[in-house]
Amino acid sequence: YLRDRFHAMHDLLTDTGSIFVQIGDENVHRVRSVLDEIFGPGSCVAEIVTQTSGSSTGNYLGGVADYILWYAKDYEALKFRKILKTKAVGE
Repeated sequence: YLRDRFHAMHDLLTDTGSIFVQIGDENVHRVRSVLDEIFGPGSCVAEIVTQTSGSSTGNYLGGVADYILWYAKDYEALKFRKILKTKAVGE
């Protein structure tokens, strides 16, 4: 199911493009495996962890984080712009 969609995304991306996939901890390893297969293991830019609200639905320990997988079509050609923060004088 996801493999077909990731193939379509890969084909539609420009060489400087990238995708972000948000997934829970129960399936992050499966999705990462499929993305490694399609984009290549060297195309993983980052695995970003975000804290969830903490509502537990598991039988033992509930998940407290979601994962955002960032993959580039071509890691060397990836375009990235850093967040620009202005800083007042004296801070």
